[in-house]
Amino acid sequence: METLSSSRLKLRPISEADKPLLYRWRNDHDYLKMVSPKRMVVNYDQFLNEQKRAFEGDRHMQFMIERQNVESGPVGTIYTFSFNLTDGFVFMNTFVDSPFRKMGYGPEASIILTCYLFDFFPLSTRFTTKRSATTTHRCR
Repeated sequence: METLSSSRLKLRPISEADKPLLYRWRNDHDYLKMVSPKRMVVNYDQFLNEQKRAFEGDRHMQFMIERQNVESGPVGTIYTFSFNLTDGFVFMNTFVDSPFRKMGYGPEASIILTCYLFDFFPLSTRFTTKRSATTTHRCR
């Protein structure tokens, strides 16, 4: 899987090195409230099992959201699931860590990934849980 980018952000595929941070975010109250049907905190082994099951199931792809030319690490994650080529739709969830919210990173990451998906797959619809921060953007 390739790295996707804009002038401000890059989306890179998750790696094993990201698992501890993803685990911390997985147990964050805001994350649980926004993108997880499971309202319980899990231990690290349970988290790894959840991740494995997600990718064996309907998780399509997942990226870490990073700022261009800033070495402070990821500001969030974005992933797609329930990818359906027959009917041309995909679902997308975005999580941005609390210090980096209200800066437009979530919507911009969503635009970057949506443009990629619509360029390379016969999709017509993207469903997302993004609930705030409106933005306008053209893919091409």
